[in-house]
Amino acid sequence: MNLQTFIEKFREAVITKVAQDSNPLYRPGADRKEAYQLIKHIPRRPIACQIDAIGGIVKALKSRGSVVLVGEMGLGKTYISIAASSALAYQKTLVVCPPHLVGKWRREVKQTIPSAQVDIVEKIGDIERALRQKQRPLFLILSREKAKLGYYWNGQARKLKDGTLICPKCRTLLLDRDDVPLTQEALNRRKRKCKECHEPLWQADRTGPRRFPLASYLKNKHPRHFDLLISDECHEYKGAATAQGIALDHLGKAAKKILALTGTLLGGY
Repeated sequence: MNLQTFIEKFREAVITKVAQDSNPLYRPGADRKEAYQLIKHIPRRPIACQIDAIGGIVKALKSRGSVVLVGEMGLGKTYISIAASSALAYQKTLVVCPPHLVGKWRREVKQTIPSAQVDIVEKIGDIERALRQKQRPLFLILSREKAKLGYYWNGQARKLKDGTLICPKCRTLLLDRDDVPLTQEALNRRKRKCKECHEPLWQADRTGPRRFPLASYLKNKHPRHFDLLISDECHEYKGAATAQGIALDHLGKAAKKILALTGTLLGGY
């Protein structure tokens, strides 16, 4: 018996079992009136499915650290996430999005919460100036490119006459995990530290741009400072070892809660 035949034959039993075992935090339709009370102060009126999405996000973020909102284009995921932040009375929200959507995010926040302070940040000075503002709620918006991009760097080591590389501090022979001597090319590919003294085996390239990744700055300087991080088009950050994936991880450490938005959670579908 294939899966389709099985479901068709035992449909009622499966539905009954799922209903018994599942206890949803939010019931679409049944809890809609309660959800609407949380956002009735917002000038922009939502449609029914948006109210349900907002209500579900609010219930979920009250009991867990992160939520994923999956919805097709046109659902209004931007509006839903902004309204959810307002319903939860969050005072400081951080938004990371593709570069071409930065302006749209600022416009949508102002339309949804006219009293909000909205700042597009492109450098460290912008972040600090925005955080000094007293007006609340505050929305900080940065593009994923500004979040991830930093200065150029090169691997550094002391080279012996025979070409062998050693640590510039403790003079230990530099080996990889298989005890094979490291090359300059290997040092340039990934930031490493000496296994013995933990000296960084890289240095900034002074000929390149002088900038620091905003994601790393927020993680180090303002850990858990924001009430919420909204990650737009979150499927684009799925590579854990990519610059974008690392940037999202760092931004997540600057916030207490995370709301991820996507229309294509699985392989473009």
